Amino acid sequence: MLVAAVALIYYLVLRKAVSLPAFYISASALTTLAAVGKLGASSNYFLEWEAALCLSAGCGYAFLRRLFLKPGTRPAVLFGLLASLALANTRSPQVDEVPRPAWVPGPPALTLSGCGLAYEYVKSYRGGPILSENVGALVMAGKPPIVFEPFLWTREVLSHGWPDTRVVNLIRSREIQLIILSNDLEIMRRDPKQERWPPSVLDAIEENYKLTRIFDCVDSSFAYEPKS
Repeated sequence: MLVAAVALIYYLVLRKAVSLPAFYISASALTTLAAVGKLGASSNYFLEWEAALCLSAGCGYAFLRRLFLKPGTRPAVLFGLLASLALANTRSPQVDEVPRPAWVPGPPALTLSGCGLAYEYVKSYRGGPILSENVGALVMAGKPPIVFEPFLWTREVLSHGWPDTRVVNLIRSREIQLIILSNDLEIMRRDPKQERWPPSVLDAIEENYKLTRIFDCVDSSFAYEPKS
């Protein structure tokens, strides 16, 4: 798609013309710079750019198709399309090819394979309040989250002094009946780069809860229930 979009922009530059697709992809490409150096920035920063890329690529494909009808330009157009096809199908190394500890998430297909079971487990759970790192599991179950955005909440607690007393007290009193985490407690405590939860929350969970279920699902891998 990028090849077709670049071809369109190149064609417009030669003609000194301006079009909505070219302006759209250029402007949205600049907005992706907001993800640079930002903790937690992920693919959601590129959604707008991908939409603009699809639009521009469609227009670029139409331009290349018209250009292909001209006999003198066919070899260049054909070479460009074959090169983009070869680039798109270049095989990148798979996660499983690199030796890794057992707790590191595997390829996306595997880390999502158990989400159906995890979401159903949360939905059918008969206990009281649930603290979940995967808020989507609670939303799909129609249950209110205790923390709406765990990652951002933890940033505020660690960096700006937001109080964590309410959540920690709910855990220590075992009023929370189920806790869903992305990783094992021991791993999360040992790896400072994760910082998914403040140390006070992890300490309270370790003291009062036990691991009961494991799923292959992003942010819903480990289920903890109160110790008897």
